[in-house]
Amino acid sequence: MNRGDLKSEVWLGLAIFIVLLVMAVTQYVLAQVVDSGILPFLVIISVGGASVVLYYSMHLDQLWSPEE
Repeated sequence: MNRGDLKSEVWLGLAIFIVLLVMAVTQYVLAQVVDSGILPFLVIISVGGASVVLYYSMHLDQLWSPEE
């Protein structure tokens, strides 16, 4: 891996971290502020965060790609 690839991977990791952080803070704030009826929104945010983790951290796209 050359230096340019490493730099882009670091920025991608930072962007993913920020997205997951924003999702977690949003969930926390919504759960603290809203009394009822918020569960569907919290589930949607949780599923979105879980899919980001699955795709980028567990490299699911590589399971179906041909081996090099």
